[in-house]
Amino acid sequence: QHRLVVVDVDTKPSSGNRAGDELMAKLCEEHDYQPHTWNQKSPHGYHIFYKVTEEDFSRLGTDTKVTYDGIKYDVDIRANNGLIFVYPTKYELNGQQHKYLWDQNRKYDDIDNLEIMPDWMVNVFSKEPRRIIPQRPFGEPETPIEEIHTLCSMIDDKHWDDRSTWVKLGTAMKSANDSEECAHLFDHHSRGIKPKYKPGEPLRLWRSFDTTRVSKGTLMYFARKSSPLKYFEHFRNYRN
Repeated sequence: QHRLVVVDVDTKPSSGNRAGDELMAKLCEEHDYQPHTWNQKSPHGYHIFYKVTEEDFSRLGTDTKVTYDGIKYDVDIRANNGLIFVYPTKYELNGQQHKYLWDQNRKYDDIDNLEIMPDWMVNVFSKEPRRIIPQRPFGEPETPIEEIHTLCSMIDDKHWDDRSTWVKLGTAMKSANDSEECAHLFDHHSRGIKPKYKPGEPLRLWRSFDTTRVSKGTLMYFARKSSPLKYFEHFRNYRN
């Protein structure tokens, strides 16, 4: 059985917070993801409707102003004990009564027809991330080491040099291929820049990386951001 969760996104910043759509755009790009579920406009932005398991429903709760990478965004989560105002059944405009009629071709009146919230999104929005073994889509194998090495080689040194991004890159590598060989590849790329990280640190941290928060899409995002021409040329040849 699933429960309803609504992500309330504001498109304009408020006092001390960044606009919520900045965070959603960042997450979608980092995880190479686009929502395919019901959404509605709201007075200050939009609402995205998901279904989640009972376990995740209780973990999400109701949070206001989500914090990500130390920055607060105008994104509110409405789940357990949450309340949100959505389209009314009727309203008055210019002295006349109007009401919404349900389009029977849009079958989102049933929670089962909503998209299930991705695991990485649940963990971003939850105050108690669930430790899970990442599940790849059915039939999708581990990413070959050669492919990961190619993507890593496209990424600017400045991203490897930034510790926060460096951890994300290592976690994305582990999400794509959780093997000893890939761990040593992470160590190789960490040592390929100026000696900022201590000897053995990349391999030691590899074991603690939480792949429920970061996906292979993060690696692709930084490769595309750093070397867009090489990135698109590579994938054009890869698909051919």
